[in-house]
Amino acid sequence: MQSTLQRFWRDTDGAEMLEWAVVTAVLLIVTIPVILAIQDEVMLFYERIFGAMEKPPPDSFITPVTP
Repeated sequence: MQSTLQRFWRDTDGAEMLEWAVVTAVLLIVTIPVILAIQDEVMLFYERIFGAMEKPPPDSFITPVTP
């Protein structure tokens, strides 16, 4: 019984998984508020890009084809 408890106490296989779980949780806790804070700027950025893509290009971009 004592050897089983000693082996259990020295076992570190689960510790690494717990460390990664804590790191993941901390990253989520930090990342979500940042994403929510910049949400409006990101949406405006993509709206500008898609709005520019909907317009036809100016004539200066069209080169005449000469035979």
